[in-house]
Amino acid sequence: MKIVSIRGYKGSGKTSVATTLIRELKSRGYKVSSVKSIHMEGWRIDQPGKNSYAHREAGAEPVAAWGLEETAIIFPRRLKPMELLKFFNADWLFVEGDLHLPVPQIVCAKSVEDAQELRNGLTFMFSGILSNEIDELDGLPVINALEDPQKFVDFVEEKVFQALPFFDCGDCGMDCQGMAEAILRGEKTVKDCVMMQKDNVQIFVAGKRVPLNPFVQNIIGSVVKGAVYSLKGVEKGKEIRIKILDPDLL
Repeated sequence: MKIVSIRGYKGSGKTSVATTLIRELKSRGYKVSSVKSIHMEGWRIDQPGKNSYAHREAGAEPVAAWGLEETAIIFPRRLKPMELLKFFNADWLFVEGDLHLPVPQIVCAKSVEDAQELRNGLTFMFSGILSNEIDELDGLPVINALEDPQKFVDFVEEKVFQALPFFDCGDCGMDCQGMAEAILRGEKTVKDCVMMQKDNVQIFVAGKRVPLNPFVQNIIGSVVKGAVYSLKGVEKGKEIRIKILDPDLL
């Protein structure tokens, strides 16, 4: 999955950029998901007086609000980024706001000063209201997503890479932040990520292999190892194989 963070102050054009990306990539045949990060004190998805709110206050986690036209799963806390990513299995994930993970970032801004203030090593382009005035800033392109959506999305496709495992194993000689920045500078590729080249967790259902991205591999591998290694007489560091033969157990 490729992940892009779209950052900017309020009113800078973030939502317009996000929706343009979603529409254009959908038209190109991709499966696209999104996250809207909300920084507002006291804001809650579920409001007092609702039955789901009562369930949550009683201690249920998570609570599902199952409607006729949509479903919401509510946790009474802010999920960590890696917990949140478990719910997504798309080609692209756009985050309007900061995911606090080393992923490529588009900075939307009203002014040069705002753009320079928000820029960091993960920024690969600028857009938003600023793109009505200039087309380049500090060596990075400033592209108007609304006026030229194809050029905008072409550049996103060119620059954004498969998300790193965010494991910070250090096998490549740097952390994931450093690797992501090096890839965006053109000094490295995802092939230089040692963890990305591993394929340690494999699942087969009815003889057909189920594709697993690095996020899911890490999650399943950690859970299985934790459970198996807690058993008496198990030698650590050896290959683990599990078979579930009874469909009723699934």
